[in-house]
Amino acid sequence: MVTQEGRFFDCNSAAFNLLGYKSKQDIIGKSPLEFSPEYQLNGVRSDAMAETILNPQKGEIQRFDWIHTTAAGTSVIVKINLVPIQLEGSNLFLSVGHDVTEAIHNQERMQLASSVFLYAKEGIMITSPTGEILDVNETLIADSGYSREEIIGSNPRIFQSSQQSKAFYSSMWESILQHGYWTGEIVNKTKGGVEYQGILTISSVKNNEGEITHFVGHFTDISHIKKQDEQLKLLAHYDPLTGLPNRTLKALKLNSAIYQSQRTKRALAVAFIDLDGFKDINDHHGHDVGDELLIAISGRLKQALREGDTLARLGGDEFVAILTELERTEDAEIVLTRLLAAASGEVATSCGNVQVSASIGVTMFPQDASDADQLVRHADMAMYQAKQAGKNRFHYFDVVQDQIAQARMSIIQGCRQRYCISNLFCITSLKSICEPGRSSVSRR
Repeated sequence: MVTQEGRFFDCNSAAFNLLGYKSKQDIIGKSPLEFSPEYQLNGVRSDAMAETILNPQKGEIQRFDWIHTTAAGTSVIVKINLVPIQLEGSNLFLSVGHDVTEAIHNQERMQLASSVFLYAKEGIMITSPTGEILDVNETLIADSGYSREEIIGSNPRIFQSSQQSKAFYSSMWESILQHGYWTGEIVNKTKGGVEYQGILTISSVKNNEGEITHFVGHFTDISHIKKQDEQLKLLAHYDPLTGLPNRTLKALKLNSAIYQSQRTKRALAVAFIDLDGFKDINDHHGHDVGDELLIAISGRLKQALREGDTLARLGGDEFVAILTELERTEDAEIVLTRLLAAASGEVATSCGNVQVSASIGVTMFPQDASDADQLVRHADMAMYQAKQAGKNRFHYFDVVQDQIAQARMSIIQGCRQRYCISNLFCITSLKSICEPGRSSVSRR
């Protein structure tokens, strides 16, 4: 009970226990305002409590939620019913309080869960143990293209695409029933038949007896992330102008072709292609026309190759073709002849028809038993020989001549390292290598 002045007059044990005190002597004579924080849950401030609540003129029950700080410093929420009474000629208030802290917190948690469900950016679905869809949030509705009426009561199979097998779903549900959840990538399908990728997590909800009462699914659409990944892969491995493999992907393809050649015992050819006259057209007509020409020529060169061959653009007007599974040198020459024809045809551009040709340098593996980078360099060297021979042709890299040149350089470097003072010995030694049949001169 509380006096008209707002002080505790008497209380039972439940009251002082609720307030966190050992006996009623700890609170008798004190004002509830001494235990209350600055505000009540219903918006009534403590300093206005006497005026708005302790008012015997109203003659009605006052109800409010009071946040009380116990002696231990914890907060409890007490629902108060305040009834004006008269006892032995004194105007008093009978205060009946109930601890509703847990109920209020539960309500707040439910409101929070409801907000998460409604406004989450991932799609959320709740189903019965038998798979009937009980509820979905707005994100899932928007992503799927179905209306709420079409989804509720249906089975999640309406979202299944053709990308997952029966074995996939069997494994998924085995994990859910065994571990209580499953998470992984999955491809769903909209009402319109559009497939989109996402990360799906399905969790089982159980009651106190351990029985499954619901399944909750969370689906995060990652199709835009996958699209960005594909774009990054394109930028990393493909030429943005022509769409051909770039240097990076060329290196991967060539290493793979070398391994394949070693395994199948069939040759491969590396062809370095440089367009004749491209610089003049680019300088005279501008880069836009030059780009048009490169796009057209690259398309023709690619069509001239066989299935399984690779065409890559190194930059500018330089390309590399990788011809695999060659049984004879003639097999490569057939493709090389088509490449020359493809490069030399007229190309229609915004400034009229233009025409170039190609010089191609070729080296054969395993006759040229070099690594990938050296094969490209050898083909590049042979390409310059083709240009010097008149352009619009292909020229093979001469492995024997290269070995002679390497031996020549080795002798020269050996002489330098040994501080050789006999130039005649070096010259004579070189002639013996370059001219078969001559005996080498021994050093005296």
